[in-house]
Order: sequence, then C-alpha cells, then structure tokens
Amino acid sequence: MYFSLFAALCGTLGSECVNFQGSYCRLQSELSRFPVPYSQSISRNFSISPFHVLRNVISIIYVRIHTEAQRVENQPAPKTIPLPSPLSRFRHPKPPPMFQVLLRRPCDYTNRQSENELKTRIQELESLVANHVSTLSPQPQSISASSTQGTGSLSCAFYPAALRFQKLFLDTDIQTRPDAPPPPSSDMIPGTVLLHLGDQAQSAIIMAQYFQTIHKWMPIISRVRLSSLADAELGGRMRADFALLLLAMKLIQHVPGSSSNAVRDGLYICAKEFAASLEIAGVYTLLKLQANLLIAVYEMGHGIFPAAYISMGCCVTQAMVLGIHHREAPQVLEQPRTWIDWEERQRVWWLVVILERYITSVGDNRPLLSADPKTTSHLPVNDDAWDSGQAMYPERLILSSSKHLSASPFARLAQASHLQGEVIKHCNDDTQSLAHVQNDVEVLSQVIWSFLEVISKDRSSMMHFYSAVGVCLSALMKLCDHHSCDSFAIYNDRALDVTEMALAREIALRCQAIMKDCIAKAMSFVEVLGEMVQDQESIENLASLSPWFVDSIYQCLANLVYLTATSVSVDASGYTAQVSLCLELLRKANRRWNVAAGAYLEAIDLVEQELKRNPSFFSQPYTPSPSHRASLSTLIWS
Repeated sequence: MYFSLFAALCGTLGSECVNFQGSYCRLQSELSRFPVPYSQSISRNFSISPFHVLRNVISIIYVRIHTEAQRVENQPAPKTIPLPSPLSRFRHPKPPPMFQVLLRRPCDYTNRQSENELKTRIQELESLVANHVSTLSPQPQSISASSTQGTGSLSCAFYPAALRFQKLFLDTDIQTRPDAPPPPSSDMIPGTVLLHLGDQAQSAIIMAQYFQTIHKWMPIISRVRLSSLADAELGGRMRADFALLLLAMKLIQHVPGSSSNAVRDGLYICAKEFAASLEIAGVYTLLKLQANLLIAVYEMGHGIFPAAYISMGCCVTQAMVLGIHHREAPQVLEQPRTWIDWEERQRVWWLVVILERYITSVGDNRPLLSADPKTTSHLPVNDDAWDSGQAMYPERLILSSSKHLSASPFARLAQASHLQGEVIKHCNDDTQSLAHVQNDVEVLSQVIWSFLEVISKDRSSMMHFYSAVGVCLSALMKLCDHHSCDSFAIYNDRALDVTEMALAREIALRCQAIMKDCIAKAMSFVEVLGEMVQDQESIENLASLSPWFVDSIYQCLANLVYLTATSVSVDASGYTAQVSLCLELLRKANRRWNVAAGAYLEAIDLVEQELKRNPSFFSQPYTPSPSHRASLSTLIWS
C-alpha cells in the first residue's frame, strides 16, 4: 500500500510544475481512505510515521506550486492555505529543516540534446552571415530584392567600427583621439579589382610607373611610407584601402579613347564602385582619401562632368572628417609618427585646395567648400627631400613667405591656387560697391602678375613651374573676363547714375587691357608647352604631363576667337595664327587628357556659333541686356 503511495509521489515529483496541483489532489484522495487510528497504530511501531513523511512532502510540493504562481502572476500570497479536511491537522507553517535543502535546490529540465542542436544552428547562421557580407559588401551593383538582408549584414559587420567616431561630431570639446581602427579586411576586395591589379609583380610595376610620371606634378603620396606598406601588403592579403589606392594609381595613368569612352571605361567603373563600397562600409583612412583624389583628378582631366565636381566636394568633406585641414580640429587619424607622415597630410590637404579651386574657377556663383589657407600655413617642402626622407627644419616656407625664395613646383602651385581662390571669391561677391570692385581688380591683378613674373622670368622657369603658370593665367583671365564683358547698366538690382556708369566703363577698359597682356603672356606659354610635348613618340613626356595648364589655354583661345570676330581685318590675321597655335596644343594635349580636345573644343565651337549668329552682339560689350552675361567661361559645362 505504501509502495503505491510512494510511487504516486515519485510520479508527482518527476512531473512538470503545471501538474503538481492535480497530483496533490490525487494523493489527498488516496490518503483519505485510511482512518486516523490506523495511522496512529502504525506510528507506535515506527519511530517516524510514513504519514508524517507523506505529509511533509505534500507540503513541500504545495509550497513550490504556490511560490511559482506568486512569481508568475505577481500577486500577493494568500494569508491561509486551505487544505482538505483529512490532512488539515497535519499542516505546518513551514517544512522541517530536513526538507529545506530540497527547496533551495534549483529545478533543471534542460534538454541537453536540444541545447547542442541550437548551438550548432547558431554557428551555421553566423557562418552564412559572414560569407554573405564578404560577397555582398564590395559589389554594390549586385544589390537586388534582398537589400534588407544585405543592409543588415553590412550594419552588423562594419557600422560599429564607423560609429567609433561619433563623439568627434556630437561634442567637439572631447579632445580624446579614438583608437586606431583595424585595417579594412581583404575580404572587401571584389574579384574584378584583383583582376585589374594582377599579381605582385604587376602591382609593383603600377607603383613604379606612377612615381615616374604622376608623382612629378602631384606629389601627395609618400614614396617611403608606400614602399614599406607595399612590402607588407603585396606579399599576402592586402588591405582594402591599399588595393583601392593601387587601382586609382593605375586609373590615373590610363588614357581612354575620348571623354565619352572615359565615363564608360571598365577600369573607371570598377574604381568608382569599389570606392563607393568602402564608403558604405565606413572606411575612413588617408589611403582612401588619396585614392578618391586620384579618381577626381582623372574625372577632371578627361572631362567627366559633373562627376568631377561632385567627387571634388566629397574629397573636401572627407579631408575635413579626417581632420587634416586644421591641426586643432577633431582628429580621426592617429598621431603622425614622423615628419614624413605630417608632411604627407599637409600635401593631401593642399591638393584638395588646388583641385577645388581649379574645378570651381570655370564658372561663377559656385561657392568654395574649403576655407582659405592662412598666411601662416606651411607650404610643401622640397619634393626630392621629402621623397628621400630627409628632415626639413625651421627653413620651411609659409604662404606669406617672399615669392623670391626658392620653392618646389608643388609649393608654387599651392601659392597660385591660393590666388585663384581669391579671384573666385571676388567674382562670387556681388555685394561690393563699384569703388571696391575697382580696388580689388587692381590689387588682385598686380599680385597675380608679380607672382607670375617670378615663376616665368625665363623659358626654363616657365617650363619648370608650368602648372603654377597655367593656374595664374587662368585666374587673371577669369578676373578680366568677369568684368570686361559685363553690362553695368544695372548693378545690384538698381540703375547706375552717370558717375557710376563712368566708373563701370573704366573698370571694363582696365580689364580689357589686362586681358591683352595675359594673351601675350599665354602665347609665350603656348610656345614653351609646345616644346614640352613636341616629341609625341615619347610616351613618358605625355604620361608626366600635368592637366593644370589646359584651362588657361582654353581661356586664351576663347578670347582670341572673340578678338578675331570683333577686330578689323589687319589685326584679325594675327589673332588667327595664334588661334591655330592654341588649337594645335590642345589637340596634342588631348592624347593625354581628353578634356583638351573634347569638352574645351566643343565649348569653342559654341563660341564661334554664337559669334556667327550675332556678330554685332559682341562688338558692343557695354550695351547687352542686364540679364545676359557674355562671360566666355560660363559656356563650359553649361
């Protein structure tokens, strides 16, 4: 009999908590069949009555049920525990000490087999997610209907690394420099990029050719640092931003057939897509910024607009994000270890300034994104010393240093670009009075002209600093063109009086005189450039040709076309010969940069067509309608 009771009790203890209540009731019904005297007689023969054991066990079960119900339902416990009549006299407020150990023992109903299966399934899902991210992230063109899954994978894998810079943009008072992030994984490099780069030997050839050609006129990549990085990366799995830089170095050496072919070129598309994938992945490194600058220069040199303008703006903001534009700005990059690292960042920022001002100068009313360099800003040091790693100490030049001091071609280009920026700001400012306009024209023209005389005092100097000469000529002709062909009949939305009209005419005549001097200087420049590119069979001469001079040749050509159409026949014959020289130079330069004979010559055709349709319109530069601007530079990219 007691055996059956204990068996029922064991079944009760082995069941789930939700069945305790029913089992308890069944035990009570079994015990009610025994009269109390029988239990008392049994208790005389045993030191501990079995009923006491059953009673205490049943109490434990009920307390456990009541405690669990109170925890789940979060309800106060009842003051009394009603028990059926047969066992009511055996109630105790709490179980004996011998059973309190059982109350403290946790109940574990874990299915070990299910837990192991769950762990295995989690590992399989993690493996699938990792493989999905490595396949999707470098190929944005493969985004399809499963974009939600891909976006989630990217956010899990990359965004936490990008969000480590949050505090630098939410609170600029935080001066702590974030820890250096791990380099971008090689898993982010798509297969098409690896095909373009080739093996280790081909990548080394790309670097060597770059430093022999492009580096001569755009020295923004440290040869020392890149060589040490290549030794570590090319032998194994290279980091993603280093692969992007190698791809951009190959791209800028590449010459497509024409501007239309350049935008559809497979190498160009591959570089743009790879750069976009790293942007989505949250990669912010100096190598990535350098690669984006090379891509933007490629777009500018081959007439891929407005993509070049947009890429240039992205480079400006990326440089500001990294903090290389100002020493006191929040720094994303780690502390420079040597002066070579510091100089490299300065050169990258100078190229950002140069590129933005060059692209923005072709039209009016396009504001500059980057701030003007300060007069105390350091100029790039000697290129040969930087390439060799020789330290340059206090003799470094600053922007306000005398123009007669010796400087490298890249430093001269930085100075010329600063002057070009001043001209852009002047042309974009329409709030000045005519008196201030006249003063600015005189000051800017004199400063630019004096600097131009220093860097082009002879043919060898003009050939050595031809990039800076081209930028200075572009700035001067933009300044003169902005005022010489304007109508000042209405100025700042108001009519001019007689005195102001006379001042406006004086400004226009002064700008026309400066323009003629610029054309004469530009023709000497054309002859020097013709000597530089006369041996077209020499691939090296063309490969190392800078694009910074092309706009100055176009500006000169556009004004010569205007003078040819509006001058008497005697003077027009001389202008025609000069037009032919400029056209010939642009066609030669087109073998390296498609913008020369592509977009620029198309703009010249538009100027000639306008002159043929209405020649008298240009013969009276002071009478056009107020809403019309005859500025020739505005015809580009319009």
